[in-house]
Amino acid sequence: MAGMWRVNIKSIEGLATHSFLASAKSIFHGINRRESAGYDDEDSALKSILIEVSDMNEASSVQRTKPFDVGDDGSVQINRVLFVPAPAQGSCLVVRIIKNQKTPHSKVFAEAQIYEAGGELDVDLLKRGRTRGVLHVTVTSGLPVSP
Repeated sequence: MAGMWRVNIKSIEGLATHSFLASAKSIFHGINRRESAGYDDEDSALKSILIEVSDMNEASSVQRTKPFDVGDDGSVQINRVLFVPAPAQGSCLVVRIIKNQKTPHSKVFAEAQIYEAGGELDVDLLKRGRTRGVLHVTVTSGLPVSP
């Protein structure tokens, strides 16, 4: 598998889940504490999230994990291995955390860029220049090292 990278996505920590909608629900719940108010604590956790890995310059090389749920603390163990084409010189691998929605447009929570296969990495997940969490990943060549 020359020209391939092995991307072992281990876990995510501290994925920011706070949004305007969550704030509004929290305020509404504080004002009206009845159970029939329509407030649902399950919405605070991220549901049906997936990770997309692709070459920055080639959209056809996309690999995705199966959807998973993120806990209230923003952490999740994933342990998925993806084989993706190694990016060309000067390019990078883009890792996106995506909310899988029923509409054609998926919501990107955060993304990270990986420029070289450097073994175990702790990569900051960014959105609009702000850190949204940390991705623990191992990126190596797709070929195993001979003994």
